[in-house]
Amino acid sequence: MKRLNTPVTASDMGALFLTANSVAKRPASIGSVRILPECSEKSVSKLNLDDIEEFSTSEFQHQRSMCRSKKSLLKTIVEEPQIRGNCSTDFLKWKELLLSMSPGMVMPEESRKADYDSLETQYQKGVKHLYDNGIEHVPRKYILPASERPNVVNERSRDATHHINLKLPIIDFSELQGPNRSQVLTSLASACENYGFFQLVNHGIPYEIISNMVDVSKRFFELPFSEREKYMSADMGSPVRYGTSYNQTNDGVFCWRDFLKLVCHPLPDLLPHWPSSPLDFRKLAVRYAKEVKFLFLMLVDAILESLGLMNKKKTTEKDEDKDEDEKKEILKEFEDGSQLMVMNCYPPCPQPDLTLGMPPHSDYGFLTLLLQDEVKGLQIQHKENWVTVEPIPGSFVVNVGDHLEIFSNGRYKSVLHRVLVNSMNYRISVASLHSLPFKSTVQPCPKLISETNPRRYMDTDFATFLDYIKSRDATKKSFLQSRKLTS
Repeated sequence: MKRLNTPVTASDMGALFLTANSVAKRPASIGSVRILPECSEKSVSKLNLDDIEEFSTSEFQHQRSMCRSKKSLLKTIVEEPQIRGNCSTDFLKWKELLLSMSPGMVMPEESRKADYDSLETQYQKGVKHLYDNGIEHVPRKYILPASERPNVVNERSRDATHHINLKLPIIDFSELQGPNRSQVLTSLASACENYGFFQLVNHGIPYEIISNMVDVSKRFFELPFSEREKYMSADMGSPVRYGTSYNQTNDGVFCWRDFLKLVCHPLPDLLPHWPSSPLDFRKLAVRYAKEVKFLFLMLVDAILESLGLMNKKKTTEKDEDKDEDEKKEILKEFEDGSQLMVMNCYPPCPQPDLTLGMPPHSDYGFLTLLLQDEVKGLQIQHKENWVTVEPIPGSFVVNVGDHLEIFSNGRYKSVLHRVLVNSMNYRISVASLHSLPFKSTVQPCPKLISETNPRRYMDTDFATFLDYIKSRDATKKSFLQSRKLTS
């Protein structure tokens, strides 16, 4: 056997494979690499190079200076102390082994640290930066475990999750203002109970305001990184925060997503912190934020009534006045409440089946109003399946947040959802998350607690949520699950 004299990097490791009965019976030293003459071209030609590339440690691909041809890639194998005796390891098991091997086995410590620091810097710049620089493979940092990838088949339904489309319940907002209000409220309650989502049409916000918001969001992400970088922050409480992934401080696997978060209340105090580029950004974003806040308050009014808390048919004027005062008090609290606007950018992804734009999560808050372009991507978990939401131009996708599930004592559901990416098109969305003031305590509504429907959730507040986010890892249950009372 001939030993390779060229230094081997971790990217080369990702391209290596093992054919049956090809490994010498004598164990080799860590990281030794050999060419085996018994690997015939015929035996290696049956293997798919794309399969190998999928499992490559792609973050080191820029260092690949050898093994350029398909044949040399397929003929190169590695011997590692874990492999002993007559190994007849099948190809899939070998790929798993390669993924578990540390770059430290094949690279000097100094080079490994320098490459790691350099790559971490690149990742923190976001996926827009990676895409703009012509990345051809999803870096290892973004590759999900096989069981969590978006093309996994549901074992119960046997349907590929990304092939199922769903038309959410449609709520015509204009009907809430007319004689059919009672019927629409029934539909609203059903949507919140059975889906946790609905699509809102005829909502009254001019199309120009909506389209301008999508457009200016896209133009912000098209700015040079040096401009976007000004708003990068690890401070969860920052009034403006540009970043990448979901929670880039704690994420073990990154998401294929960049974002800009804007705290919107109190608007006069926060506006000077908002981006001033593009030049019309503040003007268009403020106009949109105000319109969405008003729409949210109108929806809260309908939500309260759909829960039976503000029934307009009262037996006495005193009862009617009491409920009206209570409604005004609740609405005033929401009017002074939190509003977080999140602009999301999902660039084209070279291998969309290996990663996600957003991981499965529920929204912290009372209601989220999502504005999205016409590119599919949003999926919700419905009846144990991941189903794709069909976009309706000019509409909002509205979903129940954790706070509303707690407030309704479990009647309305805060549902898990996630975002897929694609290899062809950018996807832009703008989420507006609304709830009570940050210092308020969220608890089940006393009117919705009874002997037959006991209290199901602990009180919570924003500080508790922040503590959870800072310590969150993949082994923990969701924030909402952490607030549930055990019977």
